[in-house]
Amino acid sequence: MRAGKRKYIMNKEFDIQYARDYTGWAYNDMKWLSDVEAKKASRKRDALLKSISDKINSNYLGNKLCLGRLSPGCVICGNGKWSCLFIDSLCTANCFFCPQDRKNKKDLPPTDFGIQFDHPEDYVDYLKKFKFKGVSFSGGEPLLQYEKILTYIRKIRKILGKGIYIWMYTNGDLITKDKLIALKKAGLNEIRFNIAARKYDLKALELSAGIMDTVTVEIPAIPEDYAKLKRCLSRMKTIGVKHLNLHQLFANQYCYNKFVNRSYTFLHQPDIPILESEITALRIIKYALDNNIDLPINYCCAIYKHRFQKKGYREKFQPFVKHPYETLTKSGFIRRLSIQDTMLNIKRLVKIFQKDRCHQHL
Repeated sequence: MRAGKRKYIMNKEFDIQYARDYTGWAYNDMKWLSDVEAKKASRKRDALLKSISDKINSNYLGNKLCLGRLSPGCVICGNGKWSCLFIDSLCTANCFFCPQDRKNKKDLPPTDFGIQFDHPEDYVDYLKKFKFKGVSFSGGEPLLQYEKILTYIRKIRKILGKGIYIWMYTNGDLITKDKLIALKKAGLNEIRFNIAARKYDLKALELSAGIMDTVTVEIPAIPEDYAKLKRCLSRMKTIGVKHLNLHQLFANQYCYNKFVNRSYTFLHQPDIPILESEITALRIIKYALDNNIDLPINYCCAIYKHRFQKKGYREKFQPFVKHPYETLTKSGFIRRLSIQDTMLNIKRLVKIFQKDRCHQHL
């Protein structure tokens, strides 16, 4: 057996075991991609990729496909310089794909990467400490904490100036002209709308496009909504939307049941992405190309998030935990060499290392 084939089988077995462990509560209820279905899906996916390959950009080692340019926030994210502050946990919507516990009715304090920030000054100190270049506000629905967001944005701008890029996610339910003007005045660079939460209503986009510098649509690629979304593309371009970001659906304990009911196919990969969601994203890109719709479209797949967003977090914290005798992998992990042997052999190795001038860390 060739080494490449053996490595593939080992990775496949690892991925399957990971998925079993991660979804232990429901593994047998979920429709997993079989080998036969995988071959069929690969042919379909490869055909779509071939049809668009000469007209799209392949970023971040081929893990992110984009038709046109990425938004500044997406570039910052890919470079590992992005902080996402979950300003609240409550929401005005109840989307079937939401990975949060929508049964929770108690609001939670602002957090990023599990770190709680009760005061904007503490959050700005955090941004400075780890040299972030971009900040986004998410939730829940961030505009439920409208005054708090303004306070945080103003504090960030006052201390860090214009060198940091700030954007916000919203479903648009609470958008008003006055709020948009105040957010822009405070220093918000970009606003991103989840129009899937509002049945693809574009009114909030129209209101925002005349006020905000950058208006983006950011939604999951929902298979059942393919026809609705493609009908919106030309209109979004006319309105002035600068970017369309499509995410691959992924499953956890809060949304997997809804996915099961929709007969989605689950993949044995980190974060349990949905096969049909990727196919939908590629079809949307192809449709835009075939119909000359000049709207930048970014496909943010689950494997990109797993590899690059997590790599970014690891790299930010490394300088504070890495020892001089440790090295870094390309994926941002800290690597340490240790030797286990008899005391006699270890003493012999120490002498060899000292002779070769490796003694400073022994």
